[in-house]
Amino acid sequence: MAKSTGIDFLIGVAVGAAIGAAAGILLAPAQGSETRELVGQKTKEAVDVTKKTAAKVKDKISDTLDKVKENLGNKVEDVFVAEEE
Repeated sequence: MAKSTGIDFLIGVAVGAAIGAAAGILLAPAQGSETRELVGQKTKEAVDVTKKTAAKVKDKISDTLDKVKENLGNKVEDVFVAEEE
């Protein structure tokens, strides 16, 4: 099983929040204009949460990639040192 990095959790939170907000808006008694305004607000909030989550995911991937590059560089260096001996 793959190691969990917390990214799946963040994505789940964002998706769950969006679904919950949509259900709440559609099931709440309100006039059409109020509902449309609320949908617009919630959409903007969902976009903001998604952007923040994407930024966190990007940072995590970047950090992981840097670590992989560093480890790979160390392994390559070890191979060259072993060859010289």
